[in-house]
Amino acid sequence: MSEVRGTAAVIEQFNHAFVHHLPDELDELVGEECVLEGIQPAPDGDRHEGRQACLAFWRSLAADRGTRFAPEEVVVAGEHATIRWRYHFGDGPADSVRGVNLMRVRDGRIVEAFGYGKTAGEVPLATPDAAVDAGWDGRSYHVDSGAGIDGLTLRRHRVAAPGPGQVLVAVRAAALSYRDLMVLRGDYVLPVKPDVVPVADGAGEVVAVGAGVRLVRIGDRVAATVFPHWQDGPFEVGQLAQLGGSLDGMLTELALLDERALVPVPAHLSFAEAATLPCAAVAAWNALTGDGGAGLRPGETVVTLGTGGVSLFALQLAKALGARVIATTSGPEKARRLVELGADEVVDYRADPDWPSVVRELTGGRGADRVVDVVGDLAQSLAAVKACGQVAFVGLLSGRTPALDPGRLFASGATVRALAVGSRAQFAAMNRVIEEHRIRPVVDRVVPFDRAPEAFRHYASGAAFGKVVIETAQPVRRV
Repeated sequence: MSEVRGTAAVIEQFNHAFVHHLPDELDELVGEECVLEGIQPAPDGDRHEGRQACLAFWRSLAADRGTRFAPEEVVVAGEHATIRWRYHFGDGPADSVRGVNLMRVRDGRIVEAFGYGKTAGEVPLATPDAAVDAGWDGRSYHVDSGAGIDGLTLRRHRVAAPGPGQVLVAVRAAALSYRDLMVLRGDYVLPVKPDVVPVADGAGEVVAVGAGVRLVRIGDRVAATVFPHWQDGPFEVGQLAQLGGSLDGMLTELALLDERALVPVPAHLSFAEAATLPCAAVAAWNALTGDGGAGLRPGETVVTLGTGGVSLFALQLAKALGARVIATTSGPEKARRLVELGADEVVDYRADPDWPSVVRELTGGRGADRVVDVVGDLAQSLAAVKACGQVAFVGLLSGRTPALDPGRLFASGATVRALAVGSRAQFAAMNRVIEEHRIRPVVDRVVPFDRAPEAFRHYASGAAFGKVVIETAQPVRRV
């Protein structure tokens, strides 16, 4: 259990009040807004019903005399105290319920409490004042665009409390994407602020919320969207602000974010896996479904290029949507792993440089319905796609900008759509598919936070198969 100064008295009071108090004493202590998830009244119901349900729950704990009730974490800040607890109602490892309580404490005694069974309720569990008093403390990497990997510096600093509509997230993992290398090299296409906290992709746990926050709760596992202002619909100039660029990113222990920038992560994913989703996975989902029409249909053929993050996600998501996938790569070992992920056919572009012709042979001369182009050699993609097909232009991993013959583009009848990741709505839709099909991101390696530059160097080498993740194993420190 994590403790700070002054918690011992609160723990003693908490155990006494909620486990050993008689029912009439409980009745005086429990606040009017006490809620239990799963049995609370409807949003327009009588608050008294929720209070009575909560009282019944605590009375059941009192009958157990606390033998299986244990606080896990306590934070005391002024008159506010927040307790996380676990109650074991059986002998199995899954036979337990976790909860959080916000209390007011005066002279070392709990004078009022708002209880929540299982998860947080409508009342914030940590106010902005409490966050300031508790002294949120964390570390972040910083860099100037163009300074390179050697320009990364790690600094410790105090973190501001969340304001109205803001959320403080304890980042548990951040994942690298090609755009992060571009920021460090100085050739990223969008503005980058000086001394930016880099990396757009990350996932973590909500640890504090500001006034008016309703979309997330303390304890929620969340990931941040790359473009926080892009909620839905077409991408617009007013939505250009992006994490790890014009806004501070996720290579930090604590990130202060707008609640509208967050999405819940699929329950079956670890934080390291969830951190890989915001950029590469959402871009792949947009490439497959964001054309303004029906999107990818079952039975259609998709071509993916290489084994980078976007391409691997495109393969996994396309298979989940019922498509046939032809993947290109270099070498038999990568080909084997692509088949294991579900690729129907794999073309070795080193053995067959004219891979578009191979794609046409595999499709009976018709061509693929959709090509997810992360390389930027659009002439080859147009040669591989069917007449009036779709080429999703995601990036320029080749570093080259080959000339494109307008005549070839016209003759193909294909649509070339440049895209920039995706919206929050697309992120949420993708997560539903990931959860339904139990898709697990491909993670090449996980590197500790203190060795982040090592992660960048490995990713820049091109040796990774899948995502490179930087994990924050150290819990958030409260001083």
